[in-house]
Amino acid sequence: MNSGEITKSNHFNSNKDINNVLLIWNDYLTSLKGMFDGCNTINEIDLSSFDTSQVINMNKMFCGCSSLTSIDLSNLDTRKVKDMSNMFVNCKNIKEIDLSSFDASEVTNMNRIFSGCLELTSINLSNLKTSNVKNMGNMFLNCKKIKEIDLSSFDTSEVTNMNNMFGNCLELTSIFLSNFKTNKVEDMSYMFYKCSSLTKIKFSEFHSNNVKNMSHMFFGCSSLLSVELTKFNTKNVTDMSYMFSNCSSLRELDFSKFNTKNVIKMENMFENCQLLENLKNFNFKTNNVTNMSNMFKGCSFIPYIELTSFKTDKVESFVNMFKSCYGLTYIDISCFKFKNDAVVKEMFSGCNKHLKTQIRKQNKFLEEEAFQDEIR
Repeated sequence: MNSGEITKSNHFNSNKDINNVLLIWNDYLTSLKGMFDGCNTINEIDLSSFDTSQVINMNKMFCGCSSLTSIDLSNLDTRKVKDMSNMFVNCKNIKEIDLSSFDASEVTNMNRIFSGCLELTSINLSNLKTSNVKNMGNMFLNCKKIKEIDLSSFDTSEVTNMNNMFGNCLELTSIFLSNFKTNKVEDMSYMFYKCSSLTKIKFSEFHSNNVKNMSHMFFGCSSLLSVELTKFNTKNVTDMSYMFSNCSSLRELDFSKFNTKNVIKMENMFENCQLLENLKNFNFKTNNVTNMSNMFKGCSFIPYIELTSFKTDKVESFVNMFKSCYGLTYIDISCFKFKNDAVVKEMFSGCNKHLKTQIRKQNKFLEEEAFQDEIR
């Protein structure tokens, strides 16, 4: 079948023989969930006569339409739609999406809406009303070729999930978050994961007082030169593992507003921040932290780290904590307490001999395996 015309509520789910579709619709249908899911041969869909005025569910509507390179959505009536999750997921060849005509005022779920649009280079969200959206997780995940996203019209006041929102947007160089309201967000893990072309992120209206998870938030942002952290409220965060890991261009971070009293996980937090030389106002409270393994591993440029506020009574692993910190000339760990079963393997592996001598004097009971290089 080379073309399809639809006047009833049947869907084209996984039909691999259709190339183009003309849609003529009555006004009784409320769900278009998975309508073209897996139709990977469709290259044209005519929506000009498509009445969607009663539709409330567009989940997976165009999911997996990997032959689509463009689609005209200007006649789609979305006034009653509540679910747009996975709507264009894995439309791998679509290059441009224009949602400026969309009324998304009733939408609550946009999870993965554009995820996997590998060739997407242009997206128009200028008039999109998102005041009721709660889930924006994975929204632009793996949009690897998009360079700019303007979200200045977005209302994110009800959003609770921003997990992986821009994850793996490899060519993203500019992002406008000027109107982002994040008061209700609980999950920001992986938010900018591997946005390796971003050089700067500024959060002018950023409130993170309800966020619990910031794991991998900036992981792999290897071109990032600065992050504005002074708006951050981290009093409820429990996971900061890998937060800045592999941010290999960062030179300075200011933690003056950071509250880490509830953090449990700090492993790999600054791993491979190779050019990092200054942690300003680094007065971390670590009373509840259980894992500090690889925390500063590969921070080869930093000369000094302020650790006098650290409490390590609950830490179970210090493995590789300062490994390959070649430029480190002084740290004071006299405040560190080591549990009997705490693992300290290669804690100072690769550090210079002078530093190791200092540490041995500060803590005479620290096991020798903490100082050994590359134990095999």
